[in-house]
This record gives sequence, structure tokens and C-alpha cells, in this order.
Amino acid sequence: MTLFKAALAFQRARGSDASTKHNLDTAWKHLERKTDELTIGSKKVALADLKAYVAGRKSLGGSKERYAWHMPFGDITRSAQGDGTTAFLNANWKFDMTGDATTRGWIKQVTDYLDSIKQPHLHAFFPIAATLTREDGSKMHLMIYRDFLGIRARSVKAVPKEETEAGGVYWEATSNWIMEKMVKEPKSVAMLTQWLQYYVNNRVRPQILFENSTLGSLTTDNVRVYAVEDFQVPPYTPNQRINLPGGGGPGGALGDAINHNRLQAIDLDSGKLVWEVGQVTQAGAPKADLNDSFFLGPPLPLNGKLYVLNEKDQELRLIALDPATGGVIGKPQRLADMREKIHTEVNRRFNADHMAYGEGILVCPTNAGGILGVDLLTNSLVWAYGYRDRPEQPAQPGMGQPGQGGGVPGMV
Repeated sequence: MTLFKAALAFQRARGSDASTKHNLDTAWKHLERKTDELTIGSKKVALADLKAYVAGRKSLGGSKERYAWHMPFGDITRSAQGDGTTAFLNANWKFDMTGDATTRGWIKQVTDYLDSIKQPHLHAFFPIAATLTREDGSKMHLMIYRDFLGIRARSVKAVPKEETEAGGVYWEATSNWIMEKMVKEPKSVAMLTQWLQYYVNNRVRPQILFENSTLGSLTTDNVRVYAVEDFQVPPYTPNQRINLPGGGGPGGALGDAINHNRLQAIDLDSGKLVWEVGQVTQAGAPKADLNDSFFLGPPLPLNGKLYVLNEKDQELRLIALDPATGGVIGKPQRLADMREKIHTEVNRRFNADHMAYGEGILVCPTNAGGILGVDLLTNSLVWAYGYRDRPEQPAQPGMGQPGQGGGVPGMV
């Protein structure tokens, strides 16, 4: 049975790779030496019939785009295998992710500190790759990523007729609360400096400058690019009072942005903002499902919908959106109640929840001590798994507090 499953897997994976074809043939040879039939369930099936069945299965390896990597970890299963070539470790092109001296100074301070304690520099900027097919049938292979100024799309290889160099910028979209923009804004630089001094100078979490995976992760459906718009450096002041009503924090757009984030859709071809959802409810305005809430990562494009985890008033929800408009499809599905506000658990704000899908089940991490499984056919929660009982060491103030009592830690 293992050899049969291997043959089926090699058939599904094969493309132009000769080694996969060799492995497929080898699996059948080993199986033919052992038996001429196999028991599938309660039925005995001749090996010749199984071989014909496997040969008729569609090869995924031969049909996929070579330059496709639509989300962190590749595809909806989060376990994709890239169709690449030998890695020679020689850069074809490279560009700085920041052009501002102040930002570079903070980064150097962090990397010097990590070097002094012999810790690696681990970033959470996950690039994606997509193939743009135009009306004339031509293709543009793009790498899209976020840096310290915004989101950029670069051509993977040169396009002579368009005078585009390999690595050339195809489009770029700035972000309001990205670090390099905030250091140049008089209204925001003081608050950003205060947060940086806490995280970096106090050694609470210096590497937070490049560990924000909620911001650094992108997804695409090959039509639009989806991203969360939020602070690159998560807000912090003593006791987190800045985030609470009457806390004496800043007003205006900066004060509003502290209490929510937004989800954006950007056109893959032009780089223009198609839609944006999530804001603070203004006085007198009607309430909306996505206002005053936090998106916990970029959405998962699946079956013509966008699935995203969203937290509002300590309630964790699974929401389906229309990819073209950002409108909510159906009713948000309540999954769990969180023990702490996301304002006081900074870890949950900057660590993305990467959902995965397989065999009808949507697997939803929470970053609160539990993982949930949702059956999309019945829209029901089918299982929950708690993966820790208590933290290994006391949590830093503002970096997430352990849940108390029974059940899944961090959730009610």
C-alpha cells in the first residue's frame, strides 16, 4: 500500500522532471515484484487496473506556474514544494529594503545587539511570486514583498521590449504606518520613538523591528494582492493605557489606528488600491462588522472567497469576503472568546495567523494557545487543540499574558 501511495504521489507531482518519472517507474517495479493485486478497502484490485488508474490522474507538477508562490508556504495547504532549479547562492539582483538613515540606524542597533548575544536575524517579510497574464497573452513574472516603506512588485527577470531590468520595480504602494514613513512625519515620529525605546533600548524585544509577520505577509489570487495595513512597530506605552478609552493617547488618525487595523486589496497589474475594509466607527455612523476590529493576517483565497481571521471585542471570528469588493459574505462565524484584549497581547497583533486548508477542513491557528478546525461544508467548529498549558518563562509586560484556568490557554 505504501508503494502504491508513492506511485500515486509521484504521478501527481511529475512534470518535466526526469527524476520524478524515474521514481514513479521504480515504485511500480518494486510493487510488481511483490504482488499482482492489492486490497483496497474490502476489494481486491488487479495491479494492472491500479496502474491504469494512476496513469489517468492529473499531474499537478506539469500544470503549475513555475513562478507561482501565492502566499507564505506556497499554497492553501501551507506545505507547497517549489518548482525551482539548483540553488547556486549567487544573487541575480539585490536591493536595500530601506533608504532612510534613521531606520537603518535602528536596524543596526538591533542587529548589533543580536550579534552580541549570538542570536540570528530572523525576519518576517515573506515575499510572494505571481505570474501576471496580460490581454495580449504576454506574461510578467513578479515578486511582491513588503519593505520598510511599503509594498513593492519587482520583475523576476528582464523584459527587453518594455525596457524592464531584472529586479526592476513594476509598481510600489506605500503604507501609512510603516516605519520609514512614520520617522518623517512630525505627528507620529515622537510616538514611534517612544515605542522603539521601549522595545529596543529596554531590550524587551529589539527584533520586533523586523518580526511583524502580520504586516510582512501577503497573499494573492493572481488578480489582487492582499495585505494587512497596520503599524510595523506595534504600539506600546506603560500599562498599555494608550490603547484604552480615556487612556490619554494621541488623537486623530494615529489614535484611531492604534485601536484597529485594515485589510487591503491591491491590483496585481497596476499596484493601485482596489478596496480597503476596517476602520474606527465615527460618532453617529452605523456600526459595521469589520469596524473597530483587527485582522490577524492576510486572507486565504479559496474557492472564489477570501477567508480571514478577525478579532473584535475579544471575539475571534472567521469571516468570508468577496475578493472583488471586500464585502462580507454571510455572517461572521464566532470561533472563540479571547481572555485578553489584543491591545494588551502585542504578540497576537504582530504574529500572523496563517490558516491552512485540506480535505474540507480549514485549520485556524490563534496564537493564544490553541488551534481550531472548521468544516467549511457545514460551517461548524469540528475540533480544537490546546498546545500549551503554561508559558515556559514569565511573559514580558505587553508581550502577551498566559491564560488562567482550564480549557485552551488564552481562550474562553
